[in-house]
Amino acid sequence: MRVLPSPLYFPLVLIAVFPKALGQGILSVTSPSGTIQGGKCPSSGASRFLGIPYAEPPVGSLRFKAPKPYSAGYNGTFQATTAAASCIQFGPLLFEEAGPSSEDCLTVDIWVPPTASPSSQLPVKAWVFGGAGVAGGISDPLYDGCNLASDSIVVSINYRVGPLGFLSLPSAGIQGNMAVQDVILGLEWIQTNIASFGGDPRKVLVFGQANGAELFSCIQKISTNALNASIPVGTTTGGDNEFYVTRFDFLVDGNTIPAQPADVGTNVPAIFGWTLEEGTLYVLPNFPFPPTVANYSTFLVQNFGAFAQQINQTYPLSKFSSLQFPVYSAMVVILTDYTSICRAYRALSTASKKGIPSFTYVWGKEPSCSWYSAIEDNPEVLQLLGATHTSEIPFVFNNTVNLPGPNGTCSFTDFEKSLATDIVQAYTSMAMIGTPNGISSLNWPAFSNSTQYHSSTNNIVNHQFYSSAPQHAAECLRESRKYIHSIRYRTSFLHSAYNLC
Repeated sequence: MRVLPSPLYFPLVLIAVFPKALGQGILSVTSPSGTIQGGKCPSSGASRFLGIPYAEPPVGSLRFKAPKPYSAGYNGTFQATTAAASCIQFGPLLFEEAGPSSEDCLTVDIWVPPTASPSSQLPVKAWVFGGAGVAGGISDPLYDGCNLASDSIVVSINYRVGPLGFLSLPSAGIQGNMAVQDVILGLEWIQTNIASFGGDPRKVLVFGQANGAELFSCIQKISTNALNASIPVGTTTGGDNEFYVTRFDFLVDGNTIPAQPADVGTNVPAIFGWTLEEGTLYVLPNFPFPPTVANYSTFLVQNFGAFAQQINQTYPLSKFSSLQFPVYSAMVVILTDYTSICRAYRALSTASKKGIPSFTYVWGKEPSCSWYSAIEDNPEVLQLLGATHTSEIPFVFNNTVNLPGPNGTCSFTDFEKSLATDIVQAYTSMAMIGTPNGISSLNWPAFSNSTQYHSSTNNIVNHQFYSSAPQHAAECLRESRKYIHSIRYRTSFLHSAYNLC
């Protein structure tokens, strides 16, 4: 695996890259591969560069292999004005990208504030999308960076999914972890090129949702000198609808991934969080509503196998008998606990023991607009989703109008827009100095194993920040040690962020 170069070598690489007309609308950047021409964002003053290759097409002899750095050149000017194709999709229709797909997909999208200049040294936010390892892509309207690129540069990294990204057959010369290596090469490309867009390669915050966050939690061989902060936001260690799809995942191979990420933990400041009702997005599309006791038994066996009885003992339906839909509520709580809360607490506890600053939250704000275009036409489902998996994404990307994207007619309330501003500033602060408290108005206490349970809403309704674990965290730790590796579905931090410095 390649290791990101130390900061001592960055100027030697970046000196060969020259920006033109930064801050003047359409951008033109000259790189070692040639000239890259961008365009203006329709919704803001930012500029965007779409579909820039960071690796050679992974086809032919490069299929199932580690990515090879792009070296072909552009034969003139590369027009970075067309949305990138997603990598070949292998997921359910709910999560597959609607646009074109291709094996030639190892590209990045970049959004640049209008204030960027050759000397601006703006912080950088690098996004790694989720999708259970089988679906997803950087051109999803949910991840449009035009509105996020106000005080920082935004980069989104495409990577291979499904068997093309994760298949491991050593006897056939297929070592696996291609997707992890794609993300690593994408981060290396940022280190080499981002200064040409006005960014600071020492202030790169990597944030990812679900499987995307899990991917960069696997990046253990990058020097800690190159990793300064991490933001697992929303959920904690896994992918999207992974309970009910054939999941492809990373392999602890002793090389690309030397050890189990959950055991290694983070080595940089991090934020770990989850949504209040993570599990609703997985239960509602997969079972009749309301689900029956028979559905509950099927749910336990399908997802926990030999541990189904023990899970049933931990979450007996009698605990939920006072609720309107006890079986549905039990399913949602199980998925939220085991895919998010317990994993987040384990990561937080490990970071605290290592003396690494970490922060956590529970996202309880249900967006007032539909943000999930794939289920937009099912209002009954939307009413039951609550603050579910991915609910933070429109806030994190500051996409508060024209929902669902890209051409919806709904806009967030003034309060929601203010909340989005606070979150954007908190992540920018994390990119710059490794804490969310620098430039934002938030008072976000650091996590500690020794403090009492605490939440602070500050001026943010339905958004809680914690300095210690949820009240049932002890049960999480105890039970998760038994079952956590048996769960087929695993969520990742909605955002994990590494500050490359």
